[in-house]
Amino acid sequence: MASTRLANRLIIFAGAACLVASAAIVAPSTAEAATTNRLLFDVAAVSAKSAWAVGFRFNGSANQTLIEHWNGKAWKQVKSPNPGGASGNSELLGVASISARNVWAVGTYSAGGAQHTLVVHWNGKAWRQVHTPAAGCAPGDQLTAVTATSATSAWAVGFGSTCPGQGTVILRWNGKAWKRVASPNPAGADSTELLGVAATSGRNAWAVGESSTASTQHTLTEHWNGKSWRIVPSPNVTGKTRNNLLTSVAASSRTSTWAVGTSTKPSNATVTVILRWNGKAWTRVPSPRPRNAQNAELTDISALSATSAWVVGSYRDQVKAMDLNLTARWNGRSWRIVKNQSAPPPAHDGGLTGVAALSRTSVWAVGDYSSGSAEHMFIEHWNGKSWRRQV
Repeated sequence: MASTRLANRLIIFAGAACLVASAAIVAPSTAEAATTNRLLFDVAAVSAKSAWAVGFRFNGSANQTLIEHWNGKAWKQVKSPNPGGASGNSELLGVASISARNVWAVGTYSAGGAQHTLVVHWNGKAWRQVHTPAAGCAPGDQLTAVTATSATSAWAVGFGSTCPGQGTVILRWNGKAWKRVASPNPAGADSTELLGVAATSGRNAWAVGESSTASTQHTLTEHWNGKSWRIVPSPNVTGKTRNNLLTSVAASSRTSTWAVGTSTKPSNATVTVILRWNGKAWTRVPSPRPRNAQNAELTDISALSATSAWVVGSYRDQVKAMDLNLTARWNGRSWRIVKNQSAPPPAHDGGLTGVAALSRTSVWAVGDYSSGSAEHMFIEHWNGKSWRRQV
């Protein structure tokens, strides 16, 4: 099993269960309540002067949405809606940008003892909550990722109650409203969820996640062909009797799509997974393993083209006994680890959860690190030569 910190990040391996990290699940201690804990889960770049990062902060009694904006010079927090109120959890897990005046963020909030889907929109002046339809048969829904190709076409994915069990949720923005779109669930699965989504056009979109039985997780990929979502077979790297799941997907064309995630070995150690769609099938691509890595996971991917992409995550260094940032770059031939700046001392553990590539010389990555009992957000930038910490 992953280290405690890795287990509390975006993916939690607990037998066959997979949970989206949330303080509704991983609650801060009393000691942590005395500090403002801030965690970031995703980032989107509009231009050199505009980027957005989303997550949540702890206010002492509940999680509140957290949205940070890059204005070309510095990152600054921007006011965001909290439909759960001051005492209810409101969290953002995904963000997608179309322009400087059109940005979407998605997540979940708790009210009335149940979880509800949360979508907020930036119109160039303020963030506003946008109505979403009830997804499951009972309140208990979450959105984990969002993608947009135009002002009239966006997708949001996650999971919701199926009574009993848990099933996939897919919503689509048509320029006027969010509508639920039918999404399949693998036969025989007790629980399924979608954790990543990407689209290149109105006729080509991918969603990835996992499906679980009583004992095992399997990778799940679904494709939109312009008319319906269909399940597409995907490899389980460590075998069908081990836990395998996908956390993020990035598409640059119909014949070039990436999916990343994590698998468990028979020893229960976690290993990184990278899959590629070539237009006909998903195949595994070798992913680099950091030196001294005991456990490793990939949480997000961003692709500029068929020859340029980035992945981020974290790994447990068994020599340093710490969780460290993990970044790797695709050069068109292979994935190579890129030296990454770790969190500043006296930080104990850290990891990256989101990445957004704007160009070959401008890439953003976000995550968090711990110092004492507090969690701090972490933002860094690739300038074409090295990663430099910004926050």
